Amino acid sequence: MKCGYDPAYVLDKMEMYELNAAMKYSYHGVKDEWEQARLIAYVVAQSQSSKRIKMEDIMKFPWEEDDKEHDTMVTKEQAEMLKAQAQAYLNSQYKNR
Repeated sequence: MKCGYDPAYVLDKMEMYELNAAMKYSYHGVKDEWEQARLIAYVVAQSQSSKRIKMEDIMKFPWEEDDKEHDTMVTKEQAEMLKAQAQAYLNSQYKNR
């Protein structure tokens, strides 16, 4: 795993929740190299093909699928709920003073 962590830290000090996050997002350490390799493969393939090729046709990466799966729009109901939670938090902070 190419994450840049010291093995002693990972084996002796890292908590399980930290290890799970490090493993889940370990591809960030090599993401640029994978993109570069795909770009080179795309240029070679496109130069030899008469059809139009997309880079995703060469290779699709997990982070590209993750981006499409998550809807980041906040509904009005969610916004109202967040406002109410924020107001409740502020009220509790002022009461504790």
